[in-house]
Amino acid sequence: EGEAQQISSVTYSSDAAILASGATQGRITVWNLDRARYDIYTGQGDMISSLAFSQDGTLLASVAQESVFLWDLATGEATSLGEHMTFAGVAFSPDGSTLASTTYQGDGAIDLWEVSTGRRAATFEEADWSPEMPFSPDGRTLAQGVYGGVVKLLDAATGSVAATLGPMRTVASRHFVPDITSVAFAPDGRTLAAGTNEDVIYLWDMESRTRIDAFLGATADDDSPIHVTSLLFSPDGGTLAAASEQEVRLWDVAAGTSTVTTAFGHEFGVGSLSFSPDGRTLASGSASRLNLWDVAEGATIRVQALDWVNDVGFSPDGTLFATGSEDRQVRLWDVAAGNVLATLEGHAQPVYRVLFSPDGQTLASASYGGTILLWDVDLVLPRPQAVAMAGGQAQEGPIASPLDEPFAVEVRDQHGNPLEGAEVTFAVTAGGGTLSTETAATDAEGRAAATLTLGREPGMSTVEVTVSGLEPVVFTATARATPDFDLDSSVGPDDYLLFVDAFGGSDPVFDLDGSGTVDLTDFFLFAESYGQPAP
Repeated sequence: EGEAQQISSVTYSSDAAILASGATQGRITVWNLDRARYDIYTGQGDMISSLAFSQDGTLLASVAQESVFLWDLATGEATSLGEHMTFAGVAFSPDGSTLASTTYQGDGAIDLWEVSTGRRAATFEEADWSPEMPFSPDGRTLAQGVYGGVVKLLDAATGSVAATLGPMRTVASRHFVPDITSVAFAPDGRTLAAGTNEDVIYLWDMESRTRIDAFLGATADDDSPIHVTSLLFSPDGGTLAAASEQEVRLWDVAAGTSTVTTAFGHEFGVGSLSFSPDGRTLASGSASRLNLWDVAEGATIRVQALDWVNDVGFSPDGTLFATGSEDRQVRLWDVAAGNVLATLEGHAQPVYRVLFSPDGQTLASASYGGTILLWDVDLVLPRPQAVAMAGGQAQEGPIASPLDEPFAVEVRDQHGNPLEGAEVTFAVTAGGGTLSTETAATDAEGRAAATLTLGREPGMSTVEVTVSGLEPVVFTATARATPDFDLDSSVGPDDYLLFVDAFGGSDPVFDLDGSGTVDLTDFFLFAESYGQPAP
C-alpha cells in the first residue's frame, strides 16, 4: 500500500515467497513475504506491462514499452535483452532456460532469449500478435492464435515454426474465416483448444497435428456469431469450459464429441472462469452475478447476485474461493456451503485480480487504484473471538433427572457477528451426571446447547463449556434429594425401607432438608410424598 504509481502488473514466484509488482512509470517492487521487506528496481521509464519469475525464483523478467530486462534478484543487476517498438508480454519456459517475449512491432513478433547468456536465440517475425501465447506443459512449444484462423506452434528450442494449425474454416452456417481469440493447452499437453470470434472451438491432437473436432456454440439474437472470450481445461483435461459474452459452456473432451454438456446463462459480460482443483466445480463471474456449477451433473449449484465480478479463483485445497468486484470488495467464500466467510475491505477502487499463493495461506488482490493488498487467509477468515452464556445457568432439579433448560452458549467472531459452525465442547467437571451431547456445532445464530441430567448425589454440579482458544464458560446447577430413593418414579414401600436403613445417619441422598442429618424432619417430608409420583 502507498505506491505513488498505479500498479500495472503483478506476479508470484513459484514458491509463493516473493511477490513482484510493476508500476505505470517503470518502478518494480519485489516483496519478500517471509521477511516483510521489499526492494525497488528502476530503470525502465515506461509502464511495466508484464513480469515473470524464473522457476527457481532467482531471476525476474520485466517488460516495458520498448525493452525487456532480466533482473538478478541476488545482486539487483539488470541485463537488457534488446529493444523493439512496443513489447507486450513475457514468459519463462517451465525449465527456466528460455524467455519468450511478444511485441506489437509491425505485424507482431516473438523473441526467444537464452537466459544463461542473454542472447536472442530466435525471432518470429510477423507473428500476428495475439494476447495469449501459452507454453505447452513440457515447455517445448509455444502456441499462438493469429488472425485468419491460424494457430502457430513455435519450437522453443530451435526457434522455428514447428507446425501451423489451420486456417480454421467455417462450420455450419458460419460465412467467414474466423480469427483465433483464445488458446489453451490441456494439462497433459496432448490437446490444444482454440476458440474463435464465431463461437467455434477447435480441438487439435498435438502429436499428429490433426484436428480432433470442432465444437459449435451459439449465435446472438441478431444471428451474429459470438466471440469465445476464454478457454479453460479442467485439471484432468476431460472437460473444457468456454466463456463468451453471455454464457459458459462445458464440452466433453474425453468423449471426443461436439455435444454440449450444458450451457450456463449469464446476462452479459462473462469475465472470469475457474475450476476447483478436483475439477468438480466451475465458478464463473459476470457483470451481474457469480455462479457455481456442478461439472458432472451440468447443473447449477448456486447463483449469487453480485455486480461485476472481475475475477474468481479457488484456493489450492478447493475449500475456498475468492472474488474481486467493481464494488471494491474482496470476498472469501465457502465452497461447500456457498456462503461468504469474509468480506475484505481496503481497496479504494474496483478489484480486478485475486490470486491465492500456491500454499493457500496468502491471498493477493489488486485494484485499479494502484494498490495491492496481501491477506493472511487464516486471520481474515471468521474465527471464534468470544463465547458467552445464552441460557440455562443456575438451575435446580431432583437428582438423576434432566434439567428443564439446556445450557446454551453463543459464539461470536472477531467482527462481533454470530459465528456458525464453531465447535463447542461440553464437559461435566463436578457433581456427576450426563450430557445430551459432548460436542456441538454452532447454528446460524452462533448458538450451541446441551442438556444436563443431574447425578445421583445431591449438591452442586458444574459443566465447563469450551471453544478452542477462548476462556471456558462454567455453568452451575443444584441437584436436590428426592423421596423417590429407588428412582422408580413413585414414592412407596421400597423407598420407606431404604429410608429406615439410613435414618440417623448423614447420607445426603436421604437428607431431604439438607441439614446434614437424616432425622424426623426428613421423615415428615418423606411422609408427605408417600404414595405419590416422584416430585
